[in-house]
Amino acid sequence: METCDRSPFPKLWLLAAHAGLAPVSRDSGRRQGHQIRPHRYHRGLRRVFSMSSFTALTHCPRSRAYYDKKRAEGKTHRQATAALSRQRLNVLWACIRDKIPYQPKQPRSAELAPCELA
Repeated sequence: METCDRSPFPKLWLLAAHAGLAPVSRDSGRRQGHQIRPHRYHRGLRRVFSMSSFTALTHCPRSRAYYDKKRAEGKTHRQATAALSRQRLNVLWACIRDKIPYQPKQPRSAELAPCELA
């Protein structure tokens, strides 16, 4: 007897491809590294992650720092938000895989300690 515990997406890259967050390679001949956004993907799922990214930019300092890092690397706004969406998908996948609720990382105690003046 077989149980129905299997996820419809057994691998992270399959979920990312379904959501339109995994690039599609368009290499040919001598041309390498040419990747584009896929044409076929679940638009509603991609919109969920896009809206999640926009909300995280205003409310989550770590997401804002990641976005700013991508912009400093020379990425456009769309590329940076797509990268943030993919990062959020990775976190969601880890929560599903480990069967644990999302818990944001707590800052280290050194970051919370006030400065002591000598």
